[in-house]
Amino acid sequence: MTKIDILALASGMPRLDLRDHATGRESAARTLLGQLFPGRIGAAIGTADLLTAGFPEFGHVYAGTFGGTTVACGQDLVELTDLAAAVAPISEGRNAFHLQINSAIDSLALEIVGPDGGPVRELMIVGSEGVIVDAGPRLDAEAPFWSGEHDPDGAYAAMYGDEIPFEPNDLAEELLRTVFGFVVDADSAFGDLDASQVRLHGFLIAADATDEADRSRLRGAGTVPGQTPAPGLGESGGDIADTDSVAHRSWWARLLDRLAGRR
Repeated sequence: MTKIDILALASGMPRLDLRDHATGRESAARTLLGQLFPGRIGAAIGTADLLTAGFPEFGHVYAGTFGGTTVACGQDLVELTDLAAAVAPISEGRNAFHLQINSAIDSLALEIVGPDGGPVRELMIVGSEGVIVDAGPRLDAEAPFWSGEHDPDGAYAAMYGDEIPFEPNDLAEELLRTVFGFVVDADSAFGDLDASQVRLHGFLIAADATDEADRSRLRGAGTVPGQTPAPGLGESGGDIADTDSVAHRSWWARLLDRLAGRR
């Protein structure tokens, strides 16, 4: 099963710099995450390989520097609903690539923002709901999927509708390969990156005290904004246990819940 939430800032495709396995300095990773999540980054928790860091447990976030490319991973990345604004202070003339995959529900979301902050590519697919967003020029790697080359018998179109003549998870893996250079569940191809050899620095991340759902969690934990934060966490504080709490679910998870009729 593939679950990925990964963000990169890069001049070209991030995969090109990820081939340099050097993780960079821990301080640089902390600075990057601190700019994305002000006041919420706490104690370091060591390093993890890209496969593990690609979708860590709630309360953990990872980052690394690879040449001119910076990468961040973690479930909290889905809070960056205005990606252009979130990365503007740190883009340094680079493109932003944000890819989310959850093969358990046949979902994928890709957002690419140009160096000027303008949208380049936006794609969101949920197998049960179809294509939700498909804006901007498609990547070359997408072409065989949309043209039906991966569905010669029409089985996927019959399952997902004519607008999706492919298995969404197959496209998700190909986008992961195209942008970041590796796959999780798909068969490896010549030239794929060995993600187990790429390591990122990890940190604790506190719940978002500006989000009402997270504020409710903080109150329930006996910690509200302005009180002393929990040990090792940022200024927002908060107990990051009970990570399956519905209150902590991101905008992306809540959207999928609504689409699935669960809320």
